[in-house]
Amino acid sequence: MLIKQMAQANPLWGAPRIHGELQNLGLEVSERTVSRLMPRRREAPSQSWRTFLDNHLGAIIANAEQTDFWRTTGILITKRRSKEMSELSSIIANGFIHNYRYFGKRVRTLSEKLSEQQFWVKPYPYGNSFGHLTLHIIGNLNHYIGAQVAQTGYVRDRDREFTEGDPPPKEEVLRRLDEVVELVAETLEAQTADSWGADYSAIGMESVNDRFTMFLRCAAHFQHHIGQMIYLVNEHTK
Repeated sequence: MLIKQMAQANPLWGAPRIHGELQNLGLEVSERTVSRLMPRRREAPSQSWRTFLDNHLGAIIANAEQTDFWRTTGILITKRRSKEMSELSSIIANGFIHNYRYFGKRVRTLSEKLSEQQFWVKPYPYGNSFGHLTLHIIGNLNHYIGAQVAQTGYVRDRDREFTEGDPPPKEEVLRRLDEVVELVAETLEAQTADSWGADYSAIGMESVNDRFTMFLRCAAHFQHHIGQMIYLVNEHTK
């Protein structure tokens, strides 16, 4: 069941990626078994460039670390100033906004299945609780996008995201998540064809050199932890 859910939630993940995620969660299963249990996917019909973006941006985000397609697009944005590139800039910004908001709603929907206690308790000695993962996502977005791009002045305490000993109520944490998602959306709306390629530098993200890649990496990080949240909810409610 978990393998099927992970495959459906992440359409571009193959058996090797899902096998690795299961190992990270402490679950021992062979890659061959993962491949056998994955649902078969029908081939999608051919699409226009704009339809492709509308339909598949979320899946491309999930597979960001395995493709240089979006990096190439980011480079093109910095080199061309035509009307077409301005339109593409808006399509990309709107696509990112849609997916960031979807991820935020997904976290809230999953959390509704957990009690206040379950929100902060790990089902096993290893890993993190749903609540601490949410704090981590909030900290990640506030730091890499809020402080570094929107210049909010946010000061991060990353260790506390995983060790908060006096956790706030679940609804307060979800409110903070809603706020940072809207901050990201406002920051994306402010981007132009020129600003996607603006220089970017942050400790812990030395491989990221421009804003576009940072928005992409943060989105991939967000969705990655949602996969872990799905597992936690399943373990708490089974």
